[in-house]
Amino acid sequence: MTAPAFGSNEVGGAAAPCPLGNLNFKVTQRPDGLAPTCEVKLAIAGPKSQDGSLAAGFKQGGFLHIPPGQYTVSVLAEGEFIDCYELPTRQTAVVPQGGSVTVEFQIDPFADVVVTVTGTDGKPIGGEVDVRLTRAGGTRTEKTQVARAKFDLVRAGVHEVSVGVPPELAKRYRAPAAAVSVAVVAGPKPAPVEVKLTPLPWIELAAVDEGGRKITGLSVTIKGPSGAVAQGNSPDRATVRVEGLEPGANPCAVDEMSLVGDEVWAFVKV
Repeated sequence: MTAPAFGSNEVGGAAAPCPLGNLNFKVTQRPDGLAPTCEVKLAIAGPKSQDGSLAAGFKQGGFLHIPPGQYTVSVLAEGEFIDCYELPTRQTAVVPQGGSVTVEFQIDPFADVVVTVTGTDGKPIGGEVDVRLTRAGGTRTEKTQVARAKFDLVRAGVHEVSVGVPPELAKRYRAPAAAVSVAVVAGPKPAPVEVKLTPLPWIELAAVDEGGRKITGLSVTIKGPSGAVAQGNSPDRATVRVEGLEPGANPCAVDEMSLVGDEVWAFVKV
């Protein structure tokens, strides 16, 4: 006598329904529908609990010959999967007696976000800034490396990118007042973001005496239209550079450091 086919049970020479069933699963990545690039481990819980796995490069598998009934099917946060994909929501399925049912998981690969920081003039900023990537649930901060900051393992969705300018650069650049929004799409292609800092005006001043000779040891104070103060001094040189000025007319006070109390006032427009 030949062995009975799955789906039937030989009883007294007559075909009877098999008491077991199959729970098949299909796992594909969004948005391209390709097979996962790493092993995917799954588990079922119900009339029978069992673990299974799907090898990298394969889309389909199954739990075969299991008791019928309602099952919960979960993708497990194990192995390389947690470094490559966002964990999908578990699903439920009812396995019929002598039949099969299929559940499908669409998994979202993590993406990279690459942030480039330059001046609005297109020139390198010449320093390191803090780049923040924010989404509901938390904020991540990276420092720029040669004007670039890279965030990996970023979930799909809308994120905000903002820049913190350290004191040494705050004299030369102003960060955007509002954060930059970026829609991160799941997949291997990085999401590019460009943040431009506004260069602040600067001025170099030199003082000369009545004979036209340059005077060294200067201290310069410049007040902007809003009252903000920018200062610079040069103990050993005749030229003073003052950075971080506001656009517009700026009252400028020049004080000879070696002659305390002697001041010369002028107006500069930047």
